[in-house]
Amino acid sequence: MVLEDQPAWAPHMRSRTPLRSAAKRHFVDPSLATAALSVNPEALIADSVQWGAFEVKLGAGHTDQGAASLTKFASLVDTDRVGPPTVLAVITGDGYGYRRHDGGSVIPIGALGP
Repeated sequence: MVLEDQPAWAPHMRSRTPLRSAAKRHFVDPSLATAALSVNPEALIADSVQWGAFEVKLGAGHTDQGAASLTKFASLVDTDRVGPPTVLAVITGDGYGYRRHDGGSVIPIGALGP
């Protein structure tokens, strides 16, 4: 089995939420993906030390607070073992995405998907 169907989500009968009629398909065999990328177990283990931290803030006015929190968190991580963070980003409910002066990012939630 390479793919697995997840049944469509259906709310209660009286809900105003629209029904989803099509199932979603999930790729369930990670060994095929690694073979397609020509990756061996050693390369997977070496690549597993990439990491990032994200904080969600409802308003764009709270990005400084979120960035300070992320910077404090990143300073507590043993970067000798896991390396420096690939990304430190504050996700906001609205506004624009941009790179901060401290190297962090601000990402509006609408930029993450449809």
